[in-house]
Amino acid sequence: MSKYSREKVIQRIKKSIYSNANQLNIEQCYYVCANKQVFDELLKKECQIIFGRRGTGKTTTLKAFTHYVNQVRKEEHPADSCWYVRLDECIPNSIEIVSGALEDNIAYCVQNMLLEFTTFLMNEFTQKEKTLRPKPKKFGQVEDDILKLAQLIEEGKKKITLLTGTESSQHTNVKEVEFSLSADSSGQSQSNHLLSRLLSMRFSFGKKAGREVKTTKDKQYVYRIDISEIRRNVEKILKTMGYRTLYICIDEFTQIDRDTSTTIQPKVAQVLKQLFFSSSIIVVKIASVWSEYRMQTRQEGGFREGIELSQDIFKHNSINFDCMFDYNNEKAYQFFKDAMLNFFLFEMKHEEFIQLPNGLIVSPRIVMTEEERNGLSNYLVELLFSKDSFKHLICGSQGIPRVFGILLVVCFDKLKEVRKDKVTVEIVFDSIMDNYFDEVRQSIPESSAIFTGIEAYIGKTKNRFFLLSITDYYTVSFYFDRLVAVNALYEYASKVIPRELRNTYKLYCVHYGNYLDCFKRGMSKLNNDTMVGQGFLFPKFPDDMVTSPKNYVFTLPQNLLEDALCSVCKKEIIKERLRNHLEEKVEEIKVP
Repeated sequence: MSKYSREKVIQRIKKSIYSNANQLNIEQCYYVCANKQVFDELLKKECQIIFGRRGTGKTTTLKAFTHYVNQVRKEEHPADSCWYVRLDECIPNSIEIVSGALEDNIAYCVQNMLLEFTTFLMNEFTQKEKTLRPKPKKFGQVEDDILKLAQLIEEGKKKITLLTGTESSQHTNVKEVEFSLSADSSGQSQSNHLLSRLLSMRFSFGKKAGREVKTTKDKQYVYRIDISEIRRNVEKILKTMGYRTLYICIDEFTQIDRDTSTTIQPKVAQVLKQLFFSSSIIVVKIASVWSEYRMQTRQEGGFREGIELSQDIFKHNSINFDCMFDYNNEKAYQFFKDAMLNFFLFEMKHEEFIQLPNGLIVSPRIVMTEEERNGLSNYLVELLFSKDSFKHLICGSQGIPRVFGILLVVCFDKLKEVRKDKVTVEIVFDSIMDNYFDEVRQSIPESSAIFTGIEAYIGKTKNRFFLLSITDYYTVSFYFDRLVAVNALYEYASKVIPRELRNTYKLYCVHYGNYLDCFKRGMSKLNNDTMVGQGFLFPKFPDDMVTSPKNYVFTLPQNLLEDALCSVCKKEIIKERLRNHLEEKVEEIKVP
């Protein structure tokens, strides 16, 4: 048994913290996950979507859920399994696809995802072949069926008809070229790099594999894939292998738009729905950023494409990580205490016993009750933080677990520099402001008229929050959604806004570092009377915000759109380049 000092506790927590869950494997995510309470919701046999800003724990939770289903829960439910996939690893980058055609991105994304899925099925078959007793009928055919499925997915790439000539003579000089492709470890074929430079493929969906032809000046290409046949093959394999439920966890869905001029989410979502949503075995869970959610579109005549919320896929408050604390400060406090405790226990060896300075003995072998966990997490806060400093740290995290971990490490580093026993409020304030200026502000143009106005408003009023009229929001909705995405602002849900205001205003809370900067001079003399909502992740609003809302309204600067946004693509453009950029976008729209 080893006795741990404060310094050793800090070393263990620092060593365990990862700023990005992508660096953790599925098992590691399970042990650091502070959202395990949502597993009961995710086990429901309905397709669900997990919403949350970047860094709120979507990836950690999906990976942890995958480990839970495949390992922890496996003995009681051997017929259930879970597959985790990141779509950003399936989509090619702009170098691999030089044609710029949206169909290329859709085709590569879906194909690569399905090829990874066949790899998962083969691994599952190999495992079941060793352990499953008795084996289901026709189990021996599964291996051949999986290989046939992979071949079916690849067939769209095997034959490409290449027509050379001009537009008026494009049916002459026909040359048929065949490519034989094999997938590498990353899920993409080595020949993809060559094909992507040569081909402009058109993706077709439907009951049968159809053909759509994209014609350029001198080339014509065909791409085919049979969604219905793939779905039938997948269903057959799963039934033969004896599955009761297969959970498919799809992460980084919004990243498929990273190299496209317009969203391809609805088209990819449409294929996913055709492939998996009608299955009695497969249940799909998708992680998405709410402000970037574009999974469903409506065409003229009422035709809908993609996945529709509350009809095809469902959201629930418990798996909405934008408001996972229900705007309750006590819930947030408990969550981050648990998160820090998980960091502390993360790398503890199974046979290790630790005696803490208060005499408490901790070991992975000892299953702690909720009361014991709460007592240990409270002890860690008292051991490492001075009065209220941990609450301020939560406040500076914006309620985002990833940011909390980053700030925690920074605070421990500063603690060593100033040679204090515990993390003080001043250390937390410095760490939060450093994070704000070094990370958050780097994502915001300094010349932005909107953000300059927001900072001036916060500096003048000393409020952490402001109201924005619905009219002003829709005028520059792209910009405010972007500020929320980079954590410069926190947007309150409509249900939290007072009834008298919710149909007229949106309510935003600024980054705590931005707010603290208003008090930068004499920081060490701050007290509870100096700041509004000090130490609360969700500040309390004054009574007169309802009776006199205009006192809290931020008004957009005049002539804003001329300086800030392109009215077509909604992207920020330098003023001198705006006219040329706008003309280019209009010409793109004119092209059929």
